[in-house]
Amino acid sequence: MANRLRNSAYPVEEKRTALDLYEKLGLCEAARRTGISQPTIYKWASRAGLKPPQTFNHEAIKAFRESRSVIKERLANRLLDYAETELDRLYKPLTYKAASNKELVTWELPEPMPADRKQIMLTAAIAIDKSALLAGEATGRTEHLDVKELDAALNEAIPDPDARRKLALRVLRGRGGEAEQ
Repeated sequence: MANRLRNSAYPVEEKRTALDLYEKLGLCEAARRTGISQPTIYKWASRAGLKPPQTFNHEAIKAFRESRSVIKERLANRLLDYAETELDRLYKPLTYKAASNKELVTWELPEPMPADRKQIMLTAAIAIDKSALLAGEATGRTEHLDVKELDAALNEAIPDPDARRKLALRVLRGRGGEAEQ
């Protein structure tokens, strides 16, 4: 194996590291960690008579998930930075450009026009929402109701227990708003 490792553009130590990772974690993870292409590592491993791991590799999956979580965190932070930059534009002068009679006309306003402000806010809101999504945070608003309060309100609105029971059955059957036949 030592002779085969010497004849290449990669240093011997890099090859050994790649082949060790290949045996322990598999081809994809070895290529990802070393930056050496999969076909190159595969060729080296084949020539050296090495086999990839045959079992389900939890370590490789863990490494993959960790690398994805780092990427997601970085993207979430970049989106928040972008949203902040966009929101800063709301209070800065904005230069407008338009073509008129084959001339380029430019003018500056102390702040963006309402339609542009709306677009800036929309852009920032989308960036904030996507950042929260990448961070695993809730992106929607959920109402939380206290069951006891709901039950009390229902009892007050429909005092007759039989009428409440019939309404509950209609709702459960998917006929909440329809009149009983």
